Amino acid sequence: MSDVIDGALDRSDTGDDTVRRFNYQAYVTAILSLKLLDPESKITEIYCEHLEDILLHHEDKGLSAIQVKTRALDQPHFTATDPQIVHVLKRFLLLARNPAHNLVKFTLYTNHAFLRAEDSQTNLRFLIEVAREKKETRLKGDVNSKVLEKLREFSELANLKSAELTTILKRIELCDAGSGAPRLEDGQSELQQAISGLKGSVTMSQPTETLANNLYLIAISSMAYKESKAWTDYLVGLETHEEIQRRSLLQHKRIQPVDVRTCLESTAKTFERRDEYALILHQSLFPLRSPSHTQPDQFREFDVLQLDINQLEYHHNHVLAERVAALRHQRARFNEIQELRERRHPERAGYAAIAHIPLVWDMGVRVTSGWAPDLFEKCVDSDMWMRLPSAGPEYPRLASDEISIFKDAQSKAAVIRISISDTVTRTQTNAVIPSPACDVHLRVEKPTRFSIASREQLAQYAKLFEETLASLPEHDSIHIFCSAQTSACFEFGRRVNPTMRGRVFVYNFDRRATPNYSWGVNVTREVVDDETIILTSDSTEGL
Repeated sequence: MSDVIDGALDRSDTGDDTVRRFNYQAYVTAILSLKLLDPESKITEIYCEHLEDILLHHEDKGLSAIQVKTRALDQPHFTATDPQIVHVLKRFLLLARNPAHNLVKFTLYTNHAFLRAEDSQTNLRFLIEVAREKKETRLKGDVNSKVLEKLREFSELANLKSAELTTILKRIELCDAGSGAPRLEDGQSELQQAISGLKGSVTMSQPTETLANNLYLIAISSMAYKESKAWTDYLVGLETHEEIQRRSLLQHKRIQPVDVRTCLESTAKTFERRDEYALILHQSLFPLRSPSHTQPDQFREFDVLQLDINQLEYHHNHVLAERVAALRHQRARFNEIQELRERRHPERAGYAAIAHIPLVWDMGVRVTSGWAPDLFEKCVDSDMWMRLPSAGPEYPRLASDEISIFKDAQSKAAVIRISISDTVTRTQTNAVIPSPACDVHLRVEKPTRFSIASREQLAQYAKLFEETLASLPEHDSIHIFCSAQTSACFEFGRRVNPTMRGRVFVYNFDRRATPNYSWGVNVTREVVDDETIILTSDSTEGL
């Protein structure tokens, strides 16, 4: 292949980013289209890319305007003074000035988040609360003058009249990643979950992945004007040519309840009932494509229910900065997945992860013995995944060195080193636990990356780890330093009983950090707070 194609990335080409943003708006539209089937929503029609990104038409003839804004998660939170946000406010204001539009509400959707940290003219949430006079009861003294001053300051920055701005702010709702908006990479799974949550049993026997794909296509097709000769001919003679043409075009931009209902019913007729496959995709390091997308043939017999645990928004500058928030999100998503599993009873399940080792262990700890998901390993230098077979080629055996007991130890901490992908040295662990009560090393003869190739191999490794736990001398805590693939970390985690004696900490390796194991997670602690995360360096960033 030409070096021009194969040797370098053209970072000036923004096509990929444009497609992701376009897809995000389509998924938001598809999720909102499900509200057309809910009588309580009072939504009768949805228009795409007409006056606004999305328009909701209500039973009382009023309209809600929605703007969708996306931003990379490593960028700062949106502020009220961002040019994008000022532009949105001006658009909302122009729409509101026309009484014929009858706009009753404005919503700003984003995959990112809005600034929450301070009460100022840059905090859009604060300005909205001020406009709704929610702040007055909490502030004292010259509250009104201070509040009005902030509004005036922002009005000048946005080049808007203060009175008009207040009127618009009163009608604005914000929906970000922390309050219900899907994340940029999670549109498909969020749509599938929305389908699963529909009231009634209309979709319970239908393949949610196919339904999600079909609703996405409806949303995509409604985002562009299309001429339709058949529809135009149908309207001929009713009104003026201009009006016929306008209605013909808008017909394709409108989503009605019958469109969504027909989509559900036609999908049900096309597919017989298939067993469901609950596929968990866990990512905290970088975006991943699901095995069901890269290797659909592996799931041909199933309706795949994609379940994402996405912690990328807590990862900044190559560091998992917001560790407590990331773990809280993971535990909450796992509880949701457990509830869905108990409700849907999928025939099979799978777990694919590229995530920090303590987070993968934490997942394993919470998976009960009655649930044994397939495990996937990422292939080197490709998007492909390998589902671990039950048996495979000859593999290196995991062995245990004799337990080293230190009688003069200054603690009752037990250290377990696991060397499968790389060697974990006592020097590295002593930098974290300088005087343990005991130290045991589980290792293969020649640690090698990507050496795990079967469930049989994992079973031998996990059995030895379980036996090691049972043989530890008296201790009040266990500190695990593990160099292994995610499938092994997950299986080891499953052998840890949350109620076992002593706390269990699993540490994260970072070659750039000092010490290399700079933070860990107490995987047996049910409450997630600052005590659940242990820092071994001077840095407290992310807590």
